[in-house]
Amino acid sequence: MPDRRVLFFDGKTVAAFHWHSGQVRAEGKFRPDAMGLGIFEAYLASYRKSLFYLLADVAEEGFQLENIPYIQGADRAALIKRRLGQYYYGTPLSVGISLGREKTGRRDEQILFAALTRPDEFKPWLDSLRKVEVPLAGLFSVPLVLAENALPFVGQREHCLLLTLTSGGLRQTYFERGKMHFSRLSQLSSRATDDVAATCNIEAAKSYQYLVGQRQIKRGTRLSALITAHADQAESFRAGCYSTADIQFEILDINTIAKVSRLLTPLTDSAADPLLIHQLLARPPKHQFASATERRLFRLWQIRFGLDSVAWAILFSALLLGGRLAAQIYELSQDNSELEAQAINDNQRYQRLLDSLPKTALTPDNLRTAIAGFDHLEKRAPGFERMLGHLGNTLNEMPSVELQRLKWILAPSFDAKVGAGGTAPVTAMAANGAAQPAAWLLLDIDGRFPPAMASDHRTMVELLDRLATKLQRDDVKVVLTKRPIDVESAKSFKSSAAQSNGAESTAPLFSLRLGKPIAP
Repeated sequence: MPDRRVLFFDGKTVAAFHWHSGQVRAEGKFRPDAMGLGIFEAYLASYRKSLFYLLADVAEEGFQLENIPYIQGADRAALIKRRLGQYYYGTPLSVGISLGREKTGRRDEQILFAALTRPDEFKPWLDSLRKVEVPLAGLFSVPLVLAENALPFVGQREHCLLLTLTSGGLRQTYFERGKMHFSRLSQLSSRATDDVAATCNIEAAKSYQYLVGQRQIKRGTRLSALITAHADQAESFRAGCYSTADIQFEILDINTIAKVSRLLTPLTDSAADPLLIHQLLARPPKHQFASATERRLFRLWQIRFGLDSVAWAILFSALLLGGRLAAQIYELSQDNSELEAQAINDNQRYQRLLDSLPKTALTPDNLRTAIAGFDHLEKRAPGFERMLGHLGNTLNEMPSVELQRLKWILAPSFDAKVGAGGTAPVTAMAANGAAQPAAWLLLDIDGRFPPAMASDHRTMVELLDRLATKLQRDDVKVVLTKRPIDVESAKSFKSSAAQSNGAESTAPLFSLRLGKPIAP
């Protein structure tokens, strides 16, 4: 935040004060002549980056209270501007202050029209501010500062007169239920405590008569008069200000007020100038008298300050985001380092395992070729589990058929002859390693029927045909290679059991061949 300085104008001279963290320090006093204005401009030039507040404590100040219809927007602004022109014609230093709406009736809005009626007094000082081009935050008056900050001390008294001693004189400000309605400044012929106390007594009576004349209070109403005084001078004020049936005086310790307002500069007497300056900057009034032209540089400063604040906020957010991303990057880097270390350990372990294996002369390429050949052979290896399962299920359905012998053969064709060792020649591999046309998985089955069925030729034929039909599938070929009955036309009709001797000769015998093609 930039330094803030107050220019206190008492109607004759301007006193400059520097305010910082609740402390008020005087920096100079300037007269309105040529030399004084030159020194004043040099002072302003040396503090171009400061914000300046012009605080006026002059007698030429007017107040007018009026109720207006409750309207809003541009119509309200136009009505207030017209009323200000009617009440205070010829001065641009005027303002309309809303005191709220009435509780009954049409609920009109109560407006306090205030103005500094002698703008020529401010012209040389405002010209110097424009010439040096320093930002003016606003032109304020002591009554506006009291209206904004006196509520904790005047409270909600129905009628209250606050008497304050300033460099301009004795300020009397009237409050009704905590809202300022009127203020006047009386000159002091002497600054002696007893004289100031007597003046408070006299001016309070005058203010009471004025308020009664303006019908702001009714005659006979008792007015509370609060005097801000230093504790060392309180007894003199009590002796000089005596209460009557119309006015009740009360002394407020100015140092207590300063402590509540958080003013750090100690007050040595009853003069309230440092307290008013502190209250102006600690809690600026919502209204002021300067025009938009006088405050143009201040508005530019506000815009620049807003942009700087946004830029700093963005920078701070970017730094926070950058810090967060940096922390995430650091965490990822740590995780990556751990994974790399783990990978190195795993590689070392793998290498130790390889070193512990028996040494072989087989190269990795030859090993891959051997594994590929093994996979190829394994894919071509015939599997007869499904064929045997199918045979078992069929025999379970035909319990009269007895199985004697099974023999499986891998042959180049379904009709291949089986050698003495029970094998048949198989298609060889081509020179380039590719398979020749498909081979066959053959299953030769020898079985017999019960001996009791030896004379029932027709039943045996039907059972054998049904067995062949059940074994037949899309991927299985079935052929009867030997029947239990010789049905050739060139031979006599007899069963195979008649050709055999011994106990088993009475059981009719038969043979089947099941074949399943094998893809290359």
